[in-house]
Amino acid sequence: MKLNISNLWLLVLFALLATVAACAGNDKLSSGSTNTTAQAPPTRASPSPPVVAPTKSTQQGVTSPEGSILSRIVENYAAPSTNPKTGSPETINVSGNPEASLPGKIKFSEAVGKQAPDFALESLKDGTIKLSSYRGKNVVLFFTEGTMCYPACWDQMAQFGSDERFNNKDAIVFSIGVNPRSEWEKIIRQAPQVAKAPILIDITKAVSSTYDVLFLKSSMHPGDLPGHTYFVIDREGIIRFAFDDVDMGIRNDKLAEELKKLAP
Repeated sequence: MKLNISNLWLLVLFALLATVAACAGNDKLSSGSTNTTAQAPPTRASPSPPVVAPTKSTQQGVTSPEGSILSRIVENYAAPSTNPKTGSPETINVSGNPEASLPGKIKFSEAVGKQAPDFALESLKDGTIKLSSYRGKNVVLFFTEGTMCYPACWDQMAQFGSDERFNNKDAIVFSIGVNPRSEWEKIIRQAPQVAKAPILIDITKAVSSTYDVLFLKSSMHPGDLPGHTYFVIDREGIIRFAFDDVDMGIRNDKLAEELKKLAP
């Protein structure tokens, strides 16, 4: 058959139309196949508990990446605890009642030079601790937000426990929190370094109220919990230094300098 130019163009046009029709049919089939199988949305894994980056205190209390004792966070540490005797949930009194205080209540801004109010609190490990029993020894009190204050408070407590400047014949440090014993024990089982220095349990908040630390700037729960507050008490029971740390640093060096001033 002899083809002229007109016939050739018609054949080319028919071929192009056939190709377009075939592609459209394939796309439709492909689209229908895709739509018949729903694609599950990507799942987002639950975040793992944060790991404490090692820290080392400096003279200013700023942390740098070395030397921390804590190596991990305790999972679910803030979960409700159960009283082993009653089987009932054990909770913290968060009423923030400033009237629940002891004799000798002080005003934080006027604390230096005042007699440190005496108290007796249950210790996590050593029975009842009475402040006046430590006359003749310098005492550091660290009022802490407690079990929920991770990592700042935990790091500070752990650093106290490894620092001989606060655990010797001349000085001792006590960390004071309002959490019940069961919550602390849950943490200590996995992070025992936190309890190397004594922890006192102020479950009624009476001591925290007496030392006027419930409404300071470092508290993230004003009226309910202390924040990050220190007192240095001399051998005669007089408060020589008071510091509310809104930056929540590790203040071993700063406190050690204050203790040096009290050397006989």
